[in-house]
Amino acid sequence: MIQHTPLDPTQLSAAAQRALGPGPGRGMASRGLLPLAPADQVAVLYQLSLDGESTLSQSARATAAGLPEKLLAGTLAAPATDPRVLDFFAQLIADKPAVFDAIALNPAVADQTIATLAGRAGSREVDQIAQNEQRLLRHPEIIAAMYMNRRARMSTIDRVVELAVRNNVRVPGLAAWDEVARALTGSPPASPDADAMFAAMAASTVRDDSALTAGDSRAVSRGVCWIMRCVDTGS
Repeated sequence: MIQHTPLDPTQLSAAAQRALGPGPGRGMASRGLLPLAPADQVAVLYQLSLDGESTLSQSARATAAGLPEKLLAGTLAAPATDPRVLDFFAQLIADKPAVFDAIALNPAVADQTIATLAGRAGSREVDQIAQNEQRLLRHPEIIAAMYMNRRARMSTIDRVVELAVRNNVRVPGLAAWDEVARALTGSPPASPDADAMFAAMAASTVRDDSALTAGDSRAVSRGVCWIMRCVDTGS
């Protein structure tokens, strides 16, 4: 997560600056009642979400969450969108497919924002994130977030871990990384059937990652290897 700090008012349009100025306009802007261009509206709502007055900030967040998906997707796809605004909406409503795509594909988006998305997104979205190998190697926290996401496909996790291992990139936050790397690179790639089996298991059980995060290598060998790899044999 990147730090949400106020935008520089001098970099905003005249209309946005008026909306954020003293007077009743701020309250109207927080409820989406001012006639603003979409880019101005998302910037104003972000700015107001940081306001010290809780009523105003809560109203701005609620309005931002309720903006039409098409409007948001078109606006957040613009490369000029501030990374802090992208991160704000990623945490707020990135579960909407078009909004996710706009944020994830925006060249201005921060790596930390992608890591946040990788830990929360569905399998389609995780697969999309996995396509940007340069970003994964630059910010391996994304791989860690993908690994901990129960909705990620086993084959996708397999591929990104192997990518990191081949490039000598250590994924942070996974204390038993060496064991995981050996388990995932010592067997054939996961099959679509294995993905389906893993998804079914994840849906019906509570995933316990304590061995992975605590560094219990023997538990990793028994658990991670079996769940993440040996499941493709149906055993």
